[in-house]
Amino acid sequence: MDESPAVPVRPPELLVGDSPDQPNPLYQDLTWTPHLSSLGNAAAFSGRKNPLWSPDQPSAAMHAEQPQPATFAGPETGPSASAAQQLQQANADIFSGILAQQMEGQIPMQNAVLSFSDACRTHAQDLRRQAAQQHRTLRALQWQRQAEELEAEAATWSLLSHLQGNPDLHYPAGGLEDMAGGRPSLGQRAAAIVARDRRLNRVARLVAWLEDLAASQFDQEQTDADRNGAMQGFSAADGIWEETRWRLQQAQGHSDASSIDGLIVSLDPDAPTRERKGPSAEDAKQEERLTSHLFRLLRCGRLQEACSVASQASQPWRATSMAGGGPYGPLPLGPAAQDVEAANRTESMAGEDEHGLGASRALWKWGCYQAAEKASEVHKAWGSHAGGGGEVATYAALAGHLQCLLPLSTCWEDACWALSRCWLDCEVDRRLSSEAAPAQVACEQLKGNLGSCAAGVDMGILAEGLSLVEGNWPLPRMLQELPKSQQEMFDKAAGWLGTSGSSPTPSILRFQQYQIQLALATSTEDQDALAESLASLLQGLYKDCLPQGPVQAQRRGADDIQLLRFGAHFVLALRLLADTTSACSAPVSDARSLAEEALLRHYVKHLVITGQQDMVPLYACHVQEATRRDAYMALMDLLSEQPMDTHLQVVQHSHDTFETWRECSPETRLQPDAMQTLAEQYVSEARQATQHGPAYRARAMQWMCCQQHDLALQAALHQATSLFIEFALAGQGGIAAAECLVWVLDQQATVQSAASVADDSQDLELQHLVQSAETWIRFFAILREHRRWWAGWQDLTEGRGVAQAGAEEVADLLTRCGYLAGLLLDFVHTGRLDTPAPDPLPTQGVQNQIQMDMAAVEAASPDVEAGRAFAQMTRADADRVAAALDTGLTAAVAAAEHLQDSLGVQVVGAGCSNESGSSATGVIRIAASWVHPEAGQAAARLLSLVLKRALPSSTGSWTAPSLQVQSLKGSSHLQMLLCQHLCYPNLLLKCAQLRQVLLQLGQGHYEEFDVLPTMFGVDAKPGLSALFSQAELQELMEIERRNQLVLLQNRSEDAL
Repeated sequence: MDESPAVPVRPPELLVGDSPDQPNPLYQDLTWTPHLSSLGNAAAFSGRKNPLWSPDQPSAAMHAEQPQPATFAGPETGPSASAAQQLQQANADIFSGILAQQMEGQIPMQNAVLSFSDACRTHAQDLRRQAAQQHRTLRALQWQRQAEELEAEAATWSLLSHLQGNPDLHYPAGGLEDMAGGRPSLGQRAAAIVARDRRLNRVARLVAWLEDLAASQFDQEQTDADRNGAMQGFSAADGIWEETRWRLQQAQGHSDASSIDGLIVSLDPDAPTRERKGPSAEDAKQEERLTSHLFRLLRCGRLQEACSVASQASQPWRATSMAGGGPYGPLPLGPAAQDVEAANRTESMAGEDEHGLGASRALWKWGCYQAAEKASEVHKAWGSHAGGGGEVATYAALAGHLQCLLPLSTCWEDACWALSRCWLDCEVDRRLSSEAAPAQVACEQLKGNLGSCAAGVDMGILAEGLSLVEGNWPLPRMLQELPKSQQEMFDKAAGWLGTSGSSPTPSILRFQQYQIQLALATSTEDQDALAESLASLLQGLYKDCLPQGPVQAQRRGADDIQLLRFGAHFVLALRLLADTTSACSAPVSDARSLAEEALLRHYVKHLVITGQQDMVPLYACHVQEATRRDAYMALMDLLSEQPMDTHLQVVQHSHDTFETWRECSPETRLQPDAMQTLAEQYVSEARQATQHGPAYRARAMQWMCCQQHDLALQAALHQATSLFIEFALAGQGGIAAAECLVWVLDQQATVQSAASVADDSQDLELQHLVQSAETWIRFFAILREHRRWWAGWQDLTEGRGVAQAGAEEVADLLTRCGYLAGLLLDFVHTGRLDTPAPDPLPTQGVQNQIQMDMAAVEAASPDVEAGRAFAQMTRADADRVAAALDTGLTAAVAAAEHLQDSLGVQVVGAGCSNESGSSATGVIRIAASWVHPEAGQAAARLLSLVLKRALPSSTGSWTAPSLQVQSLKGSSHLQMLLCQHLCYPNLLLKCAQLRQVLLQLGQGHYEEFDVLPTMFGVDAKPGLSALFSQAELQELMEIERRNQLVLLQNRSEDAL
């Protein structure tokens, strides 16, 4: 018998036949094919396809009803084909690629943050070009709005990089080596002041960010203008008032001077201020264009370029006046400071040695201050005809004159730059002045030295200028204009949040980015305050990301997705920057931790539900264990119907990502083989779930069978053996589920791989698990073959009839019948279910327990028989059946005096809960505990009688509905005893029936298939008859009686 060929096991038919248009419960009525765009510049993610959503049809064996994950509150918005969501998909791809490179150690987090900014800015530029070519106005406006939002996000990433991405305290003011002789220059002293004071350094970083932001926008505008062929730059004639000169020349010799009314009569630069008039309208327009351009360059931190433009436009006097504090400005920051270091230049100002360090600097700034004042007066008096707006802004910025500069701001960035630049320059100047040696020069002495040049000079102004030489810069009135503190400065800047340079009412997303930028800017170096500020910011982001309305109506829009994607990466950037820099090593408060975890959890949830599962491992590395577990439980549920190759790809990708992150980040809390642990947790949860059916538990085993190392194989076989035991006690639905589990194990050759490993390692426990799995696979293969044979036999006897069947067909049935009878008898005779249990055998004095959950099967249900659902009971029926069972079991235990003190049985009906906390209403739970081994054997028999509907009671046999086992926990030894009580009698009864068919149609006696010798003969299996209930013995005797009658009849016919 042992040499007989194994019965082939094919994918079970029970899982075939779902309609191709079956709705996915995660997307409800949405029709969508998840897709990953290949957009993005990250090498690790470019040009790839989503391995989790193959266009191929899934395997026929995996078409069971898809359960809705219970770990998440409800469905998210299904992806849409809209351009906005395609944009978000592309951004998610790019960001995940950058994050993957950072996690693999290819780029530091500082560079990753800059890559985030560059990605947003590049995408915004593409959108603007598309909008310019779009003829549909609404579409073009939508793209422009999206571009503005991406530019705002790019600005936020850039701000984070400036504030926390560079731990060097010499950034952004720089730090030059001392000059020969060891005496530091003025620029070096200013840079040292910024470097030593963290408060000033942070404001300087903010100013550098704002100037870098303006420079990026300016360069992009120049690039677009070049692409469109627009005229740029300034010629030598652009700075000369040609029309005004021509009109003045034309007016000479004419008595009527009305043609030059309102025009200046001199062409020197001070003429508008002195004469209170302006040039011609055309010249004023050209002058304003030039000065506005110069201010933009100054706003970008490019003073040297501004001076060059002024010289090209024939205004070298303006270039000289602007460069009085040095060719790179009085306090160069960011790229300008780097240019100073690269050129190894320092300021060498006239009079520095004679009048003390900083005297000429202060006088020059005072001159800029006066120029801004006078230009502002002309601008207010003559308006656009006299120009002056750009000139006012230029000299006000150089002098730190906030009162003149701030009103000219047009957006939040300009206002913030004006406030922070003026505050920073004045604070640095104040400290420089306090270090300077005062000059001993009297006002009268200075006036006398001026001689005739002092005629008409205001003595107040002269005294003010003299006070500068004595170290009284900034002026007191300037300090009064400035905010008293950083907080007041940012409070004033917050008043400009509702304005935008391009549109008076920015979109919600853009306004939110402004708020984030302001929150980052106001975060001080005080660690507690920084932690609280970040916590409040992150909590606000999380609340903004939450979908509103009932769960069924929740639909996430493109704006929410963009904000959610930004929030998740923002959290990771803060964390990873804190690991690599000391500038942002603020303590993480509880509020901040909760907000960060909430954002990441929501983003991972979004990735799972919207079909972006290949990105999930990247972010799962950074969440807490509970969040990672919930995400993967939902992910595995979502992909349970996908082909086995999909499961392999998910497991391998997740395992590789987790292990790579563990190697690159030793501080991570990820445990070794985290993916294997998640797979085991998923199977454990599936075994606790009662709403899906046993086939759902079998499909869950796919995740544990994907890894082939020793521990994974051992864990997979242990779970599979436990499931096989449950399925053997679960009726027809359990048999169907077992066939599915056999198919799962066969797909990855799990048993064969484990057998090879066990032979090589001589692992006894693994060898035992392999033997148990092979036994159960053989058991269910025999049952499957019997069911197929029985279907053919019924078709022959109840349909066409034996007389109408061909001889070959009857012969084939008889051959299969004999072969099957031999398999059944051999399985019992060799005691294949007598394999010792994996856990130790019960011993004297050690208490053992078992718990069995069941439900009554009142009527045949296709879903229950196919393993797609468990039997359900009402609460009233569960209470009634539980009460009857309790009475019967109590009576049975009481009837055996030796069991009264060693066996305890408790029956609970409806109202109990399983370990996952879900309600188990309608489930009957029997819990038994014993101490002595004999009591354990008695417990197995009592439980088997319950399942056989043969439990004795005071009124005789108890009539009860069929009970389906839903879960079984506790002693493995008793579980095997219970299987013996149910399986061996079942197999022998089937064998007796098969022999009856052989005797009816065959020509022999078929004594080799007689079950009685196996039970009562000389070579009988010990204790086999004790496994039968009274009803089963009666059925067996009845079959054997009929067999004997048929045998006598055959012998009589042979004698004749």
